[in-house]
Amino acid sequence: MANASTVYVITGANRGIGLCMVQILLARPQTTVIGTVRSDDGRAQLLAGSADVVRGAGSKLISVLVDYAAGLESQDITKAFSAALAGKGVRHVDVLVANAGHTMVMGGVLETTAAQMRELYEINAIGPLVTLQGLWPLMTQGRVGQGRPGKGAYVLVSSSVGSIGMMEPVPGGAYGPSKAAANWIAKAVHAQLSGGDGGAGGVVGVAVHPGWVKTPMGDTAARSWGMPEGQGPTRRPEDSANQTVALI
Repeated sequence: MANASTVYVITGANRGIGLCMVQILLARPQTTVIGTVRSDDGRAQLLAGSADVVRGAGSKLISVLVDYAAGLESQDITKAFSAALAGKGVRHVDVLVANAGHTMVMGGVLETTAAQMRELYEINAIGPLVTLQGLWPLMTQGRVGQGRPGKGAYVLVSSSVGSIGMMEPVPGGAYGPSKAAANWIAKAVHAQLSGGDGGAGGVVGVAVHPGWVKTPMGDTAARSWGMPEGQGPTRRPEDSANQTVALI
Protein backbone atom coordinates (compact mmCIF):
# COMPACT_ATOMS: atom_id res chain seq x y z
CA MET A 1 0.00 0.00 0.00
CA ALA A 2 1.36 3.43 -0.92
CA ASN A 3 2.37 5.85 1.83
CA ALA A 4 -0.29 8.57 1.78
CA SER A 5 1.94 11.44 2.89
CA THR A 6 3.55 13.70 0.28
CA VAL A 7 6.99 14.80 1.46
CA TYR A 8 8.54 18.11 0.38
CA VAL A 9 11.99 19.44 1.22
CA ILE A 10 12.23 23.23 1.03
CA THR A 11 15.74 24.65 1.46
CA GLY A 12 16.01 28.17 2.84
CA ALA A 13 12.60 27.78 4.45
CA ASN A 14 12.63 30.47 7.13
CA ARG A 15 11.85 33.59 5.09
CA GLY A 16 10.76 34.98 1.73
CA ILE A 17 9.53 32.59 -0.94
CA GLY A 18 10.68 29.55 1.03
CA LEU A 19 8.58 30.39 4.10
CA CYS A 20 5.55 31.17 1.93
CA MET A 21 5.86 27.75 0.26
CA VAL A 22 6.02 26.10 3.68
CA GLN A 23 2.82 27.90 4.71
CA ILE A 24 0.99 26.89 1.53
CA LEU A 25 2.01 23.24 1.74
CA LEU A 26 1.27 22.80 5.44
CA ALA A 27 -2.35 23.77 4.78
CA ARG A 28 -2.72 20.68 2.59
CA PRO A 29 -3.71 17.34 4.12
CA GLN A 30 -1.22 14.50 4.53
CA THR A 31 1.78 16.67 3.72
CA THR A 32 5.17 16.60 5.41
CA VAL A 33 7.34 19.68 4.90
CA ILE A 34 11.02 19.45 5.76
CA GLY A 35 12.54 22.92 5.85
CA THR A 36 16.24 23.69 6.05
CA VAL A 37 17.53 26.66 8.02
CA ARG A 38 21.11 27.81 8.55
CA SER A 39 20.94 28.60 12.30
CA ASP A 40 18.88 28.32 15.45
CA ASP A 41 17.62 31.84 14.80
CA GLY A 42 16.46 30.69 11.37
CA ARG A 43 14.67 27.75 12.95
CA ALA A 44 12.86 30.07 15.35
CA GLN A 45 11.90 32.26 12.39
CA LEU A 46 10.51 29.24 10.53
CA LEU A 47 8.48 28.05 13.51
CA ALA A 48 7.10 31.52 14.20
CA GLY A 49 6.27 32.09 10.53
CA SER A 50 4.31 28.84 10.28
CA ALA A 51 2.67 28.87 13.71
CA ASP A 52 -0.61 30.42 12.55
CA VAL A 53 -1.11 28.09 9.59
CA VAL A 54 -4.22 25.94 9.89
CA ARG A 55 -2.62 22.64 9.06
CA GLY A 56 -4.22 20.01 6.93
CA ALA A 57 -5.09 16.68 8.53
CA GLY A 58 -1.94 14.65 9.11
CA SER A 59 0.44 17.40 8.00
CA LYS A 60 3.62 18.31 9.88
CA LEU A 61 6.77 20.44 9.71
CA ILE A 62 10.31 19.27 10.40
CA SER A 63 13.33 21.59 10.46
CA VAL A 64 16.92 20.68 9.56
CA LEU A 65 20.02 22.77 10.27
CA VAL A 66 22.05 23.16 7.06
CA ASP A 67 24.51 26.01 6.47
CA TYR A 68 25.25 26.09 2.75
CA ALA A 69 28.11 28.54 3.26
CA ALA A 70 30.04 25.89 5.20
CA GLY A 71 31.56 23.98 2.25
CA LEU A 72 29.26 20.97 2.47
CA GLU A 73 29.59 17.57 0.84
CA SER A 74 26.73 15.20 0.08
CA GLN A 75 27.51 13.11 3.17
CA ASP A 76 26.98 16.20 5.34
CA ILE A 77 23.47 16.51 3.92
CA THR A 78 22.74 12.83 4.53
CA LYS A 79 23.99 13.11 8.11
CA ALA A 80 21.97 16.26 8.89
CA PHE A 81 18.74 14.85 7.48
CA SER A 82 19.22 11.44 9.11
CA ALA A 83 19.56 13.10 12.50
CA ALA A 84 16.55 15.38 11.98
CA LEU A 85 14.30 12.61 10.63
CA ALA A 86 15.19 9.96 13.21
CA GLY A 87 11.99 8.66 14.77
CA LYS A 88 9.79 10.84 12.55
CA GLY A 89 8.65 8.03 10.25
CA VAL A 90 9.86 9.76 7.08
CA ARG A 91 11.34 7.25 4.64
CA HIS A 92 11.01 9.05 1.31
CA VAL A 93 11.10 12.49 -0.32
CA ASP A 94 8.78 13.32 -3.23
CA VAL A 95 9.90 16.86 -4.06
CA LEU A 96 13.12 18.74 -3.37
CA VAL A 97 12.76 22.51 -3.82
CA ALA A 98 16.26 24.01 -3.94
CA ASN A 99 15.26 27.49 -2.82
CA ALA A 100 18.13 28.56 -0.54
CA GLY A 101 20.22 31.26 -2.13
CA HIS A 102 22.30 34.34 -1.49
CA THR A 103 23.35 37.46 -3.33
CA MET A 104 25.41 40.57 -2.79
CA VAL A 105 26.01 43.79 -4.69
CA MET A 106 25.95 42.86 -8.38
CA GLY A 107 28.87 44.49 -10.13
CA GLY A 108 30.11 44.15 -13.68
CA VAL A 109 32.60 41.60 -14.97
CA LEU A 110 35.62 43.73 -14.06
CA GLU A 111 34.36 44.50 -10.55
CA THR A 112 33.32 40.95 -9.55
CA THR A 113 35.93 39.39 -7.30
CA ALA A 114 37.13 35.82 -7.04
CA ALA A 115 36.02 35.75 -3.39
CA GLN A 116 32.49 36.72 -4.39
CA MET A 117 32.40 34.02 -7.06
CA ARG A 118 33.57 31.35 -4.64
CA GLU A 119 31.07 32.38 -1.95
CA LEU A 120 28.04 32.43 -4.23
CA TYR A 121 28.95 29.25 -6.12
CA GLU A 122 29.19 27.48 -2.76
CA ILE A 123 25.66 28.50 -1.77
CA ASN A 124 23.79 28.86 -5.08
CA ALA A 125 25.27 26.05 -7.21
CA ILE A 126 27.11 23.55 -5.03
CA GLY A 127 24.44 23.66 -2.29
CA PRO A 128 21.62 22.47 -4.56
CA LEU A 129 23.88 19.79 -6.05
CA VAL A 130 25.01 18.20 -2.78
CA THR A 131 21.46 18.38 -1.40
CA LEU A 132 20.19 16.36 -4.35
CA GLN A 133 23.04 13.88 -3.95
CA GLY A 134 22.48 13.52 -0.21
CA LEU A 135 18.72 12.98 -0.58
CA TRP A 136 18.95 10.78 -3.68
CA PRO A 137 18.21 7.48 -1.87
CA LEU A 138 15.05 8.95 -0.30
CA MET A 139 13.93 10.40 -3.65
CA THR A 140 14.36 7.13 -5.54
CA GLN A 141 14.62 3.85 -3.62
CA GLY A 142 12.77 5.43 -0.70
CA ARG A 143 9.80 6.41 -2.89
CA VAL A 144 9.69 2.99 -4.52
CA GLY A 145 9.86 1.28 -1.12
CA GLN A 146 6.92 3.37 0.11
CA GLY A 147 4.87 2.58 -3.00
CA ARG A 148 4.86 6.18 -4.23
CA PRO A 149 3.62 6.53 -7.84
CA GLY A 150 5.40 8.38 -10.62
CA LYS A 151 8.74 10.14 -10.27
CA GLY A 152 10.34 12.43 -7.76
CA ALA A 153 10.95 16.07 -8.60
CA TYR A 154 13.92 18.42 -8.29
CA VAL A 155 12.82 22.07 -8.50
CA LEU A 156 15.43 24.82 -8.57
CA VAL A 157 14.23 28.29 -7.62
CA SER A 158 16.48 30.17 -10.01
CA SER A 159 16.56 33.64 -11.58
CA SER A 160 16.50 35.22 -15.00
CA VAL A 161 19.79 36.87 -13.97
CA GLY A 162 21.35 33.44 -14.52
CA SER A 163 20.14 33.15 -18.11
CA ILE A 164 22.82 33.04 -20.81
CA GLY A 165 20.58 32.95 -23.87
CA MET A 166 18.38 35.79 -22.60
CA MET A 167 20.97 37.74 -20.62
CA GLU A 168 19.51 40.93 -19.19
CA PRO A 169 21.19 44.31 -19.81
CA VAL A 170 22.21 44.65 -16.16
CA PRO A 171 25.29 43.41 -14.29
CA GLY A 172 24.84 40.07 -12.54
CA GLY A 173 27.97 40.06 -10.41
CA ALA A 174 28.74 36.62 -9.03
CA TYR A 175 25.04 35.86 -8.60
CA GLY A 176 24.35 35.48 -12.32
CA PRO A 177 27.12 32.94 -13.01
CA SER A 178 26.24 30.95 -9.89
CA LYS A 179 22.61 30.71 -10.98
CA ALA A 180 23.68 29.81 -14.53
CA ALA A 181 25.61 26.87 -13.07
CA ALA A 182 22.60 25.85 -10.99
CA ASN A 183 20.38 26.03 -14.08
CA TRP A 184 22.77 23.66 -15.86
CA ILE A 185 22.50 21.21 -12.98
CA ALA A 186 18.68 21.33 -13.04
CA LYS A 187 18.63 20.60 -16.76
CA ALA A 188 21.21 17.84 -16.34
CA VAL A 189 19.04 16.23 -13.66
CA HIS A 190 16.16 16.02 -16.11
CA ALA A 191 18.32 14.83 -19.01
CA GLN A 192 20.25 12.23 -17.03
CA LEU A 193 17.91 11.06 -14.28
CA SER A 194 14.28 11.46 -15.30
CA GLY A 195 14.20 8.14 -17.13
CA GLY A 196 15.01 6.21 -14.00
CA ASP A 197 18.43 5.07 -15.19
CA GLY A 198 20.10 7.05 -12.39
CA GLY A 199 18.14 5.19 -9.70
CA ALA A 200 14.82 3.50 -9.01
CA GLY A 201 11.88 5.61 -10.06
CA GLY A 202 13.75 8.51 -11.60
CA VAL A 203 13.64 12.22 -10.82
CA VAL A 204 12.50 15.02 -13.13
CA GLY A 205 14.24 18.38 -12.96
CA VAL A 206 13.14 21.95 -13.68
CA ALA A 207 14.44 25.48 -13.00
CA VAL A 208 11.84 28.11 -12.09
CA HIS A 209 12.17 31.90 -12.35
CA PRO A 210 10.06 33.23 -9.45
CA GLY A 211 9.87 36.79 -10.77
CA TRP A 212 11.45 39.89 -9.27
CA VAL A 213 10.20 39.46 -5.73
CA LYS A 214 10.05 42.00 -2.91
CA THR A 215 12.59 40.31 -0.62
CA PRO A 216 15.99 41.39 0.76
CA MET A 217 17.61 39.71 -2.26
CA GLY A 218 15.31 41.53 -4.67
CA ASP A 219 16.04 44.84 -2.96
CA THR A 220 19.79 44.17 -3.17
CA ALA A 221 19.46 43.72 -6.92
CA ALA A 222 17.54 46.99 -7.21
CA ARG A 223 20.25 48.89 -5.36
CA SER A 224 22.93 47.29 -7.49
CA TRP A 225 21.20 48.49 -10.64
CA GLY A 226 20.65 52.01 -9.34
CA MET A 227 16.86 51.75 -9.33
CA PRO A 228 15.11 54.79 -7.81
CA GLU A 229 13.36 54.21 -4.50
CA GLY A 230 9.97 52.61 -5.09
CA GLN A 231 10.81 51.33 -8.56
CA GLY A 232 12.37 48.04 -7.50
CA PRO A 233 10.62 44.69 -7.09
CA THR A 234 6.89 44.73 -6.34
CA ARG A 235 5.95 41.04 -6.64
CA ARG A 236 4.86 39.61 -3.30
CA PRO A 237 6.64 36.49 -1.99
CA GLU A 238 3.29 34.77 -1.40
CA ASP A 239 2.25 35.31 -5.04
CA SER A 240 5.52 33.87 -6.29
CA ALA A 241 5.26 30.93 -3.89
CA ASN A 242 1.70 30.14 -4.99
CA GLN A 243 2.76 30.10 -8.65
CA THR A 244 5.76 27.90 -7.92
CA VAL A 245 3.73 25.43 -5.86
CA ALA A 246 1.08 25.29 -8.59
CA LEU A 247 3.79 24.44 -11.12
CA ILE A 248 5.15 21.70 -8.89
